[in-house]
Amino acid sequence: MAGLSLDHPWAFAFGILGNLISFMVYLAPAPTFYRIYKKKSTEGFQSLPYVVALFSSMLWIYYAFIKTDEYLLITINSFGCVVETIYIAMFIAYAPKKIKIPNILGFIFGVVQMVLYIIYKDAKELAIKDDKLPTVSTPKISESQVAPQMFDAVIVNEEETTAEEGKKKDDGNKEEGKEGIEMNVV
Repeated sequence: MAGLSLDHPWAFAFGILGNLISFMVYLAPAPTFYRIYKKKSTEGFQSLPYVVALFSSMLWIYYAFIKTDEYLLITINSFGCVVETIYIAMFIAYAPKKIKIPNILGFIFGVVQMVLYIIYKDAKELAIKDDKLPTVSTPKISESQVAPQMFDAVIVNEEETTAEEGKKKDDGNKEEGKEGIEMNVV
């Protein structure tokens, strides 16, 4: 991106325009929070839009730090983080007790998560060895090597098979004989 560079005047102009619009968006809830402050009650307003805006600002700041020379993003989203944090603090201060507890816990966990990320973002990764599990190679075994004594192969002639079939039919057995190799397990 152009950042604050005048090498790309259109990108710079739209960056400034985007910051002005974002500034107005962050200040849009100000009348609502002024009313909350005067009445000392949240009046049924929800905190979710402000929490989402805060985390959105944080993500944009993270993106701006990853990129180089993104000062426009850093400035407007830093402003957004401050404003949204003030909104959330006011909301928590004036919220009823049954709404206050989940909001406080969610806010605290969110802040802790962001702090932990900032602490560990530059941590070195542990070198993980690319060790593979040991492999076991099994030798190829031919059919003749597989326990030949287990099977007794008998080649049956076609004549014997038809003679046996005739006997079976005479005995009233309707099973048909099989031609080919007969395997007898020992």
